[in-house]
Amino acid sequence: MEGHSDSLLLRMLVIITDKPVEKKVVKILDDFRVKVRYQFRGKGTASSEFLEICGLSESGRIITAGLVLKGSVHGVFEALEEKLKIRERGRGIAFTIPVNGLQSYLLKQLEEDQAENVCGDTERKEEEMKEELKEEISYVMIFAACNQGYSGEVMEAARSAGATGGTILKSRRQGLEEPVKFIEVSIQEEQEVISIVVPKSIKKEVIKEISEKCGCRTPAGGIILSLPVDEIIGLS
Repeated sequence: MEGHSDSLLLRMLVIITDKPVEKKVVKILDDFRVKVRYQFRGKGTASSEFLEICGLSESGRIITAGLVLKGSVHGVFEALEEKLKIRERGRGIAFTIPVNGLQSYLLKQLEEDQAENVCGDTERKEEEMKEELKEEISYVMIFAACNQGYSGEVMEAARSAGATGGTILKSRRQGLEEPVKFIEVSIQEEQEVISIVVPKSIKKEVIKEISEKCGCRTPAGGIILSLPVDEIIGLS
């Protein structure tokens, strides 16, 4: 089931770096107890000019995405600056995206686990946090990460709630064994990540269907969240 409004305090942290610093990124996230995270490897298709702007080489890159509380972001960025010099050309980039939906059970676990790293930002009133999403959003992107072999069931659940299609990515669960105990389910190392863009009006229904049929307490071990989509083209 979708999380309560406090999920506005949640961010998806995305770090894009070259492969040689992979272990340093992992260490930083371990230090900040960012346990729910995924890692993707890619060669990239962007032009060399774009890569230069982003501060990335043409070698293989690591994309690491994890869930953090808003109050932890500043500390993570400081660690990236101190240990990776990420602001310097050629070191990579990092950014966050507001998360506007998450299973209540998982959100509660994240809040409890990262509490020691959260600064005063979490004490802001709920009304102030809602200002960040005050612009009208027509579509959302739902991400569902599940154990390998369950992507078909995820899509079936999403379609039953009105979704028309999605994109499946292969990934590897990255981190220590602690995350398995953390959410009390069996999570395979090999993961499938399904991204689905849907109208905001059916977001809750889609998340609910996926969570009930393929959520974190099912054999699929699914973790579901949604992100606001600012602009979109090509979806009828």
